Amino acid sequence: MNGPIIIEPIIQKGSWDCAIASIAMLLGVPYQAALAAAPKRGRLNGFSVRQMQNVAKRLGFDLKWRKQEPEDDEIGILDLAALDNSDCQDGHVVIYFNGSIYDPATGWVFTDVEAFLVERRWKID
Repeated sequence: MNGPIIIEPIIQKGSWDCAIASIAMLLGVPYQAALAAAPKRGRLNGFSVRQMQNVAKRLGFDLKWRKQEPEDDEIGILDLAALDNSDCQDGHVVIYFNGSIYDPATGWVFTDVEAFLVERRWKID
């Protein structure tokens, strides 16, 4: 298993920085370091997968992207899309670790991925 042994929970600071909080947790770097490595243009509407990969690269890490659901023993960032756009949310990212989800928007840990997706009205993008 690759990934951090300890994940320090970080709650996102605004509506746009779930990616920054998730990158900081996954890589084990301070939030401010991840923010400093991020492009300013993502600070209004959030960050794309490519922008997240570039932030990780600037911090000395290689963040790989896969378009498939994670295995139970994996650790990474899940890219989510809203089931409907009724609350004007285009997307969100969360930390996935060993079958559980940490949501940087709420600080909640879900031990059941499907329960999280249904409760929060997301799908894996």
